Amino acid sequence: MSLIIPIRKDAEENQNPLDNLEDILEASGYVYERIGMNRLHFSCSGKQSGYDIMLERNNDANIIKLTLVMASTKSIDRNHLDNAVFHANESAWHGFFMVDGVGNSIFKTFIQCDELSPEVTLFLIEDMIDKATGEADRFYISLSLSSNDQSDNLFPVDSDEIENLNLMFSDIKGNA
Repeated sequence: MSLIIPIRKDAEENQNPLDNLEDILEASGYVYERIGMNRLHFSCSGKQSGYDIMLERNNDANIIKLTLVMASTKSIDRNHLDNAVFHANESAWHGFFMVDGVGNSIFKTFIQCDELSPEVTLFLIEDMIDKATGEADRFYISLSLSSNDQSDNLFPVDSDEIENLNLMFSDIKGNA
C-alpha cells in the first residue's frame, strides 16, 4: 500500500516546499514541529542512531538548509570527536560535519530550489535527508571503530590515518 499526498498547488510563484513535506510528515505519523513558515523540525531513524532534523528555507536565495543533529555524541571525548569530524569532512560528499558548543555532532547540507517544480523539490529534499542520514551513519561507525577502547576495534587507537577513516565514508556500489 502506498500513500499518495497531493502536492499543494498554490497560486504563489514562490511556493514554500516545506508545506508539502509537512503534509507528508503529518500523513506518515511522524512527530514534527513547524517553527514558523520557513522552519520545520522532526526526528528520524538511521541505521546507527536516531537523528533530529531541522529544515530551514531562505526565501531570498530559494535554498533549503538541512541540519542533522547527533545528540548522542555528547559523551565522547571532545578531542576524539574533533579528530573524527576533521577526518569525516575530508571525505564527506554531501555536506560537512561540525561540533556545537555542547558536544552535539552536526551535519549540514543544502539544496538550491530555483525554478524547480514542487514535485522535483520534494524529491530533492527527501534525497537530501537520505544522504544526510547515510553520512551520519558512517560517522557513527567511524567513531565506534576509532574509539579509545581497543578491545573490539578494527584499527588501533593510534592509527587515525585518513586512509582508515576514508573507508568509513566511501559510497559502496554493487554487491560483494
